[in-house]
Amino acid sequence: IQEMKEENNRMIQEMKEDTRLLGERLDKTIQEMKEDTRIFREGVKVYQDRMDKTVQDMNRRWGELANKMGTVTEDIVAPGFPFLIERYFGLSLDDISCRRKVKDKSGNRWEFDLVARSGNIAFIVDVKSDYNRVEYLDHFTQVVLPKATELLPDLKGCKIIGCIASFRLTPSIIERASQMGILAISLGGDYLEFCNQEVVESIREAIRG
Repeated sequence: IQEMKEENNRMIQEMKEDTRLLGERLDKTIQEMKEDTRIFREGVKVYQDRMDKTVQDMNRRWGELANKMGTVTEDIVAPGFPFLIERYFGLSLDDISCRRKVKDKSGNRWEFDLVARSGNIAFIVDVKSDYNRVEYLDHFTQVVLPKATELLPDLKGCKIIGCIASFRLTPSIIERASQMGILAISLGGDYLEFCNQEVVESIREAIRG
């Protein structure tokens, strides 16, 4: 009986010791988890701070681009457009103007980004930083071009050729413009280039008569 008591006591002591060790391990594990959570949260905060800074930086850049777009027509499109037209169509422009503003009979204000004329051929250019919506193209062809013909007296009797110009022209926009017979012009620094050669060829043939 004495031996049984001693064995039971030994087992109890071992169980207590195992329980104590288990408790210590659990405490250590909990502390490690808390530390990992703290490190994770700090990492998330650092990441979030970086993201916030990146977003702020992007917003600043977009703001700068938006401000710059106020002069893109004058600074990039207008200087290069005469050379583009002469290179592809052999035409010399008689006049070119930027941001032409005019009122219609109802007092509504209209603005045309760039208007250029060579004899009886007139080019109307719609300039956007990112021409990524079909709605822009539809509005240009269905509203802006007819209004230009209606409101600009110096274009009376001219053949009107519509053009869109942008730093970014998606393939779908270029394809849609081609279907409409609209010239698509890519902007890169002070360099202009047509994106839809089939329309260029079609207009070239029409000019040659």
